[in-house]
Amino acid sequence: MSRTDRLHRLAALLSPHRVIPFDRLQSELAVSRATLTRDITYLRDVLCMPLEFDRDRGGYFLD
Repeated sequence: MSRTDRLHRLAALLSPHRVIPFDRLQSELAVSRATLTRDITYLRDVLCMPLEFDRDRGGYFLD
């Protein structure tokens, strides 16, 4: 899967009302921990996506 496809899929998995754990995102995308971390950083910093992590809820979501 190309990086562009992976970023689109990651964005599609996330939603404002649904929290997804890092491990689930990693398995859904079939990527390494480092790759997913880079993709999350790219979505936040370059594409300005309001991607947040909530420790209490145990995962990532769109704010």
